[in-house]
Amino acid sequence: MDRNGISKLDLKRLNRTEILKLITRYGAMSRIDIAHNLKLTRAAVTIITNEMIEQGLLYEKGEQKSAGEKASRGRKKILLDIHENYRFSFGVVIDQTKLHIGLANLKGQTLDKKSVSVQRLNIYEMIDFIYRSAQQILSANCLDWKCILGIGICVSQNTVTLLQYVDHHKEDIKTYLKKLFEMRFSIPVMIEGTTESLALAEMMFNTDFYHKPKNMVFIRYGYDVDAAIMLEDSIYKGSHNNSGWFPHLVVDAHGERCECGKIGCCITKMSVFRIIDKIKQLYVQGKTPYLYQATGGNINKIDFSIENLKNILIDEPVRQLYEEALKYLTTVLDNILIILDPDKVVLFGFVFEKILDLEMLNAIMEKEHNCSLKEKVSLSVIPDSQIHLAGNGLCVKKFLIDRGGFIN
Repeated sequence: MDRNGISKLDLKRLNRTEILKLITRYGAMSRIDIAHNLKLTRAAVTIITNEMIEQGLLYEKGEQKSAGEKASRGRKKILLDIHENYRFSFGVVIDQTKLHIGLANLKGQTLDKKSVSVQRLNIYEMIDFIYRSAQQILSANCLDWKCILGIGICVSQNTVTLLQYVDHHKEDIKTYLKKLFEMRFSIPVMIEGTTESLALAEMMFNTDFYHKPKNMVFIRYGYDVDAAIMLEDSIYKGSHNNSGWFPHLVVDAHGERCECGKIGCCITKMSVFRIIDKIKQLYVQGKTPYLYQATGGNINKIDFSIENLKNILIDEPVRQLYEEALKYLTTVLDNILIILDPDKVVLFGFVFEKILDLEMLNAIMEKEHNCSLKEKVSLSVIPDSQIHLAGNGLCVKKFLIDRGGFIN
């Protein structure tokens, strides 16, 4: 190995990684266009991509066609694409209420998934459920462990409260979890935060190549409120690993004290659990007739799993509570757009899917901040029901693309 440079193997891995990144970002691409983008010779790209085709990682998708292009003589460009079923991955998300596991291919297409409540499970029972579910899913899809790239485990900041018996002074919680999973599984394991991994998955599995943002703020609003910042297709964590900690942005200087010690944090105004507590205080047959009917008069059934959830906004007191929360959300969005100026703010979570109307959000934004969200904000391409794709995206990024397609 040349001490002043890198080895031929490392150079090949680097070039293969860049090719996979290009195709992931822009879709199927010809050898000529790959060579142009990477400043490599056509001959070098041909040698590298032919090896990747022989490996089964890439395949020739067909001739490139452009709308309105006249038929030309000579050889047309042949597009190369990633073979979606070259390998599969397991994605796992452990959040405050449920554990999700799903099997997906390299393009983020879900083959199978399962979920279970985590309210009464300890970490060993969770790992046991994940392992048994993975075995069942593989068997049902006629696959074996040799087809699996790895398993991506995603945990939110609040999930740590589920693991209180762990001695945090001995080692980092993610390191501890990784050891536990590696003891049970014989495949590569990666553990990261849920929202950061969702942002990666958004970039990797979004097939709208013409409008895919490179600089993005990804906001998750469900039982958790969290965000991630992506710059040039990479997660920006900040100098102290705290970037994207939007739940504790102060939005009301005269508000209530947050658990973090500050007053008027975003999470104190937008938290789903706090909204539910406020709704329960209004819950009577006369004031909230639709909600009363939807829950059968049982106050303990008030949660965000109610069928036709958007219809509870028919009850005026509930609608006012929700609109108040949205006002604080628009304050956060306004600050994000001014300070970070991203290509796009992407919204993820059941709140946006089941309740939120972007027109309604934009109307509040224009009224409160004299600013339009149109073409600046969009919903995630990942549905809340497939949140496990956060782990799948993490897996594909770390164990395939970053390694140039070399599988250890």
